[in-house]
Amino acid sequence: MKTLTTLILLLISAGVTAAPFLVCDPIPTSMSVSKFIVTIDGIDHDSTPEDLGDGMIRLHYDLSWLPDGDYTMSARSAHMWGESEPSTPITITVSTPPAPTNLKVE
Repeated sequence: MKTLTTLILLLISAGVTAAPFLVCDPIPTSMSVSKFIVTIDGIDHDSTPEDLGDGMIRLHYDLSWLPDGDYTMSARSAHMWGESEPSTPITITVSTPPAPTNLKVE
């Protein structure tokens, strides 16, 4: 099975909220990937593949639950015969925006 080599942190906007997702390049459904295993700071999290509807799937893992901090993450794909090697890790920083200052009515 092809090793995941590219992970992209993608912000997708939904109305007034935005959720960051960890995604990968599409993988053909013929590879029979049943899950992705996302490793964040050494802890594994299972993720169901997102079906892109064109014979392809991809990792689409919601990161919105992460509190402020620095995180190192990678992913593996898996099916009934085993798991891929881990992808090249990426590091992200999660931080909330600062509060507005000097409020006034004009």
